[in-house]
Amino acid sequence: MATLSRTPIDTQAELRSSNYFDHWPPYVFYFPVIVCYLLLSCRHKSLTLPSVANPEFPESKCDSLDLIPDALARWVGRYQRFHSNEEPAQRADAAQKCINDAGLTYPLVIKPDLGLKGIGVAQLDDKQALDNYLQRHEGAGDFQFQEYIDWPGEAGAFYIRMPGKAKGRIVSLAFKFPASVTGDGRSPLKALIEVKEIPRTKKKLFLSHNRHRLEQVIKKGKTFPLMFVRNHDQGGVYRNGRAWITTELNNRFDEIARAIPNFYYGRFDVKFETMDTFAKGQQFKIIEINGASSEAGHIFDANARLGRVYLSYFKRLNRLFAISIANCRRGYRPVSLKTAIANQRDVFEFVNKGLYGKKDT
Repeated sequence: MATLSRTPIDTQAELRSSNYFDHWPPYVFYFPVIVCYLLLSCRHKSLTLPSVANPEFPESKCDSLDLIPDALARWVGRYQRFHSNEEPAQRADAAQKCINDAGLTYPLVIKPDLGLKGIGVAQLDDKQALDNYLQRHEGAGDFQFQEYIDWPGEAGAFYIRMPGKAKGRIVSLAFKFPASVTGDGRSPLKALIEVKEIPRTKKKLFLSHNRHRLEQVIKKGKTFPLMFVRNHDQGGVYRNGRAWITTELNNRFDEIARAIPNFYYGRFDVKFETMDTFAKGQQFKIIEINGASSEAGHIFDANARLGRVYLSYFKRLNRLFAISIANCRRGYRPVSLKTAIANQRDVFEFVNKGLYGKKDT
């Protein structure tokens, strides 16, 4: 078992949030990954082969959590899907009824049921915040209400198991911290953000998200979170947690993953109380499950080396294709290229609208 530090994770000072290649445009950084994917696709004569890595695994956040059986529900944060065909004037009341019927209370978390990259995820503190959110996200489809878990830790555990094998394992663990600045007692928030060494796109995101607080002076030594979401694309700070992968933790996630029908490759996003209890496979709640298109969070560590990052990508892509081939032998078939292109177009439109359209406050 790894040697565990007793340093509380919620007392971290402002963390170095990025490495040099985090400043590269995505099309530059991901070019070698795309080439690797195309080479594997050519070798196996299918561009859509990874679509069968997790047969039957849904895109819906609620549907994916629904796959975890009741016997293991204690490891899942409480949630409820909200879908309403009501007129805008009645929509907020319908949403509040959905919250009440599910036994949820404020504060709580809301997110698009079909979403990614942390877009549209927000904390709601009261009914007014709910009303404002729904007004900004008209026509966005279903939403997921989720209990607010007041634990300081958040992590992403990437799990892989070959079809036919009795056990799988966690191949990557990353701890997530909110993007933040530390006050000096003199400078307004805007100045603290502008001097922060981060990619320009994230700096614009922080300025937009905190636009109503930019003139606020942060007390000296106080850590001020810039975003509620800890997703990397929303500015979250990641730290490689490989040293914390223990036998107990691995066994716990293997138990949960094997209980999900035909789940072999993906990432569990969790909240946890302390690093010690989490490493023992205790005191955590799953808040999201991501499938074949998910990434291992440790690659976003500010101290990650570029060569090791690409090596990690290449290894996981090879495992992804190997799992998909095994599932094809079991009778599953990849989606058509036409369907895959249509799905990617929908994803692109969602991300483009979410990143450059209306912003959450």
